[in-house]
Amino acid sequence: MFGFAFFDWLKTFVPQPLLAPLSIVGPLVVGFVALYALSLLIRRIGKPYLSEQILGLIGKVVLYGGALALIALAIHARGLDIKAIVATGEFKAALRILLILFVGFPLLRYLCAYLQRATQSRLSDQARMILNKAVFYSGSAILAVMLLSEFGLNLTVLMTTAGIAGVAIAFASQSSFANIISGLFLISEKPFAVGDEVEIGANKGIVHSIDLLSVKLRTFDNRLVRIPNESIFKTNVINSSRFPIRRLDINLSVPYHAPINRVVDLLKEIADQNPYCLDEPAPAVVFDKIGESSLDVFVGVWCAQEDYMNLKLSIMSEIKRRLDAEGVRPPIPAPAAQTPS
Repeated sequence: MFGFAFFDWLKTFVPQPLLAPLSIVGPLVVGFVALYALSLLIRRIGKPYLSEQILGLIGKVVLYGGALALIALAIHARGLDIKAIVATGEFKAALRILLILFVGFPLLRYLCAYLQRATQSRLSDQARMILNKAVFYSGSAILAVMLLSEFGLNLTVLMTTAGIAGVAIAFASQSSFANIISGLFLISEKPFAVGDEVEIGANKGIVHSIDLLSVKLRTFDNRLVRIPNESIFKTNVINSSRFPIRRLDINLSVPYHAPINRVVDLLKEIADQNPYCLDEPAPAVVFDKIGESSLDVFVGVWCAQEDYMNLKLSIMSEIKRRLDAEGVRPPIPAPAAQTPS
C-alpha cells in the first residue's frame, strides 16, 4: 500500500494531467520493485536450506503472484469492477495463457532437473539424457498445444496440415529417417555410452552426446565432431572404455648387434617395476621378428582404465632412459635398393 500513499503525497505538487497515468503506473512500479526485493530476500534467507531450483520456483511464485495482486489493486483504484472483469471469458483465457507461459514451462524445466538428480544413481548418463529429452519435448509439445488452443486455433485443421506436410518432408528427408532408425538400433545395442573413449572411422574422442540423428564426439584437442548415426551403423567402432582394464602395446626396434636377451630382460624389469602396470594379466615381452635392418620386440602391459595415460608416459620415458644407459641405440634403416637404369 506504500505505492498508493506515495501517490497521495505526489498529488500536492504534480500537475493534474499527469495524475491519471501516475495513479496506475506509480503504485505498480513501486510494488514491482518491492516484490523483486522480496524475492531476492527469500533466496538469500533460504539459500542454506533449499536447492537453487526450489528457491527459483518460490521466487517466481512470489513475484508473479504479487504482480497479479498489484494489477488487481490498480484496477480497483481506478474504480473498475474486478469481479466483472474476472468473469469475462477474455480474462480467463489471458490468465490460462499466463499460467502456461510463466508456470507451466518453469515447472517443466524443474521436473527435468529433478529427474536428472533422482535417476543419477539408477540410470546411465546416456539413459538419463534420453529420458530428460523425452520428458522435455513431450511436455513442451503438450504445453504448445494448450497454448495454441487458447488462441483459438483449430487443432484438427492444424494436425491435418501437419500430417500432409509430414508426408512431404518424409520423402524429402529419407536420410534423416535412416539416421533415426540407426540411432534407435545404437541406443538398444549400446556399443558405447556417454563418456566413453571411442574411435569411429578416422575420428577419435570422448562421446559427448547420443541423439536420434547423430553422435557427437569431443576430440582430444577439444573440438566437437558430429557423426550421423547411419554412418556409425555402417562402420567399425572401437570402444576403448568398455572394460575396466586396458593393454598398452609398444613395438620397439633395436639394431642387429644389440644383446636381444638382455633387452628383453630389461623390458620385463621395467614393466615389473612400474606402479601402474598390473601383475595380472602379466606383462608380455616377446622377441617378435627379424626385420630388414632391426630386431623387433613387442611389449604388452596391462593397466586400469583410468591409469592408461600415466602408464604410457612413465613406461615410455623409462624405456628410453634404460636403453640409453645400456648403449642400445635405434637401428639405422637399410638403404633402398637402387634399380639399374
